[in-house]
Amino acid sequence: MSKVLKNKILILAALSMLIACGKKESGEAADTRKLPPVVVNASIDKVEATTGDIISYTVEVSSEPGLKVYIPEAGEKIAGFRIVDWGDEDPRELNDRIIVKKWYKLQADIIGGYIIPAVNVSYVDRDSGNEKFVSTAELFVRVKSSISDDEEFNDIIDIKPLVDLTTDYSRAVVIASAAGGVLIALLLLIYILRRRNRQVEIPALPPHETAFSELDKLKNSGLLQNGDIKGYYFAMSEIVRRYMEGRFGFPASEWTTQEILPVVTNGLNLDTVLKELIRTFLNNTDTVKFTDTVPDENMIQLELSRAYKFVEQTMEKDEDTTPNDSQANGQIKEEAA
Repeated sequence: MSKVLKNKILILAALSMLIACGKKESGEAADTRKLPPVVVNASIDKVEATTGDIISYTVEVSSEPGLKVYIPEAGEKIAGFRIVDWGDEDPRELNDRIIVKKWYKLQADIIGGYIIPAVNVSYVDRDSGNEKFVSTAELFVRVKSSISDDEEFNDIIDIKPLVDLTTDYSRAVVIASAAGGVLIALLLLIYILRRRNRQVEIPALPPHETAFSELDKLKNSGLLQNGDIKGYYFAMSEIVRRYMEGRFGFPASEWTTQEILPVVTNGLNLDTVLKELIRTFLNNTDTVKFTDTVPDENMIQLELSRAYKFVEQTMEKDEDTTPNDSQANGQIKEEAA
């Protein structure tokens, strides 16, 4: 064989090797391009464990760079296991893809078979802009007892046989009778002492005296100093409502302002100034109670003075006549009905 022919053969062999390598690299690149935009995988380090063993559960997501991928927390879906630890690995790049991992350390206390459900990973499709989902496979774990079937339980002691006991109830009867006699004597003594020391019941204070006393206590309660303005307004409104209930005979402390105002307008024998005063007081206190409104110190003192003035101007006086009160109460009941 001539030297020229040998050289041609060597050149053809080298070209064939280069073409084969190029095809292999292009094939590998094609394989990489064939991967879906997002690939998910779930794995466990053991499919069979005993009670108390730690099982490592991992969710791995491989995605194209730039995709918005959402991996939900799988912990709340894992039933039958205690999650003793969990965490995330920092995203890393491998073969032009982004790899993200979440891991959980699981522990089972009850023997049996458990299924770890699939995890649905969502992402935004680059072409359509729609949300798509990729799911992992379900995983099965079998948990066995840590005690072998043939292990002897030497710490279990046989139950002793029953002992026949002959009970004498005569002593118990004597003790019960004596205790009953002592109890009866004690109750009789308490009854006698109560009759001997019976005190005259003190009549309840008039509604206006109770209201004045409660408003004075509210001023010195420290609620404003502690910044509890809303609590201060709730207490002030409740004091006036209880006063109206005791003075005019309708359940103002249980009614809303919208239910009270028609009675104030049409059912109470009050002048226009007092009706407007109580209407303003109830609306202003409701605003602070049920919204984020924060009044200044002047507004707080103004509402407190309205409360004092309403009680003072409407309280029962010696010159008040019974027919007026009776007429007002009758009108209130008719309005409520």
